[in-house]
Amino acid sequence: MLPAADCLTEPVINPCAGWTMLLKEPVIAVNNVALRSFSLQNLTLDVTLNVDNPNPLGISLKSLSFDLFYQDRNEWVYLSHGEHARFKINTRSNRVTMPVTVSNAALLTALVGMVAKGEITIRISGIALPDFLLFAPKVPFSREMTIPLKIENL
Repeated sequence: MLPAADCLTEPVINPCAGWTMLLKEPVIAVNNVALRSFSLQNLTLDVTLNVDNPNPLGISLKSLSFDLFYQDRNEWVYLSHGEHARFKINTRSNRVTMPVTVSNAALLTALVGMVAKGEITIRISGIALPDFLLFAPKVPFSREMTIPLKIENL
């Protein structure tokens, strides 16, 4: 039998299938995007995510790093990179705010496509490092979501 650490880092051997099947993936949705700062070259956004953890236990993360892409026809175009260190995801509903710096040129291109289609499809891919006592396995993740363009009061 493998120790718990091997259950997270050895996907080829599968004696831990029952253990990992007990854990459910959190549901992540973008709650809010707010302007933090801007310059001629880029702007920084505070992206607030709703993270619903359906598991009976919370988890502390050493770090979370990710790359943000948007879909332009059949291609994924790089938009930005973000990182967040030392935070906890409790059971049930959580709000996590992360600063994301975006190049103005890349953002303008993405916005033109969003206005033309009425929505934008994004992909967030990255690595989470849980803060367990003796080890910190790299847990890759990738999520895609389509965000509709909402223009109110026009």
